[in-house]
Amino acid sequence: MAGAIDISKYTAAKKNEWDQFIDHSKNGTFHLKRDFVEYHGDKFLDLSLMCYQDKNLVAVLPGTVRNNNYYSHLGLTYGGVVVKRDVYLSHYIDIFSSLILYLKKQGFGCLSVKTIPASYALISNDDFLFCMFRAGASISRTDLLPHIKMAERLSYQSRRKRAIKKALASNLEFAENTNFTNYWMILGELLKDHGTLPVHSLEEITYLHRHFPKSIRLFEVSQNDQLLAGVLIFETDRVARAQYIASTREGKIVGALDYLFDVLIDQVYVDKEWFEFGTTTLNGGKKLNLGLSDQKEGFGARTILQLGLELDLQNYDEQTFKKIVE
Repeated sequence: MAGAIDISKYTAAKKNEWDQFIDHSKNGTFHLKRDFVEYHGDKFLDLSLMCYQDKNLVAVLPGTVRNNNYYSHLGLTYGGVVVKRDVYLSHYIDIFSSLILYLKKQGFGCLSVKTIPASYALISNDDFLFCMFRAGASISRTDLLPHIKMAERLSYQSRRKRAIKKALASNLEFAENTNFTNYWMILGELLKDHGTLPVHSLEEITYLHRHFPKSIRLFEVSQNDQLLAGVLIFETDRVARAQYIASTREGKIVGALDYLFDVLIDQVYVDKEWFEFGTTTLNGGKKLNLGLSDQKEGFGARTILQLGLELDLQNYDEQTFKKIVE
């Protein structure tokens, strides 16, 4: 019979153990490795947890603390419990229950999680959703992520086809660039017009690229050495995600972004399982940018839902939760 589950706080001495576990988990990605989790520096108070059973690491939970609530993770695109690939649901329930009791005993009021989208997990990860809902969690946000399922690609919209044809007649040049400086200037100017800034500063994205050069890639389109458009891709085992998308005014005229996405979809990532365009929702899913959604669906993308969940820890009752098992 397996032993009890022991939970300890992550420390820097366990960095290699944590990262190796992520590499061999069923639902971890490079976003959840320590160099990515910690790029924020002192922006967030980290309280990541590691679950052991019989001295073997069986699960981790990347987390931060704010206002006596526990978040997984305020500084990341997604979070939640990351587990071994061979974990049975019965074992998962024990892990989940142990983590919730630990957080409750620490006095936290709420557990808030931005769930890992279904497309990212190497093996189905709905155990977490099941446990959260049975424990009494509520939905706090609903973000829409347009994806192309590459093995079942839909045809481009006629408007996208016309824009690509126009771009091909404009002698555009496609290239990957490892220097982000010029693109970040264009991106910053574009976002400034919309009253915002890139989530990552140039220094932060350069730091992340240095640590994850195969997972963070910048692709650009230029004409006569003039940069017209670009997109930053965050690449995991299954998904290529368009993280930052920008075009100059001249680029929009010649269809530079349409050409760029066509090359990425039809050539660079043709063997990837999914191509994701990033979210089309704002304010935690309360608003939909319909124009942006239509543009991304024009390339054959369709929506995958990312949930945000909240669980009232102090009202969590372990006995009620455990009654889910007959």
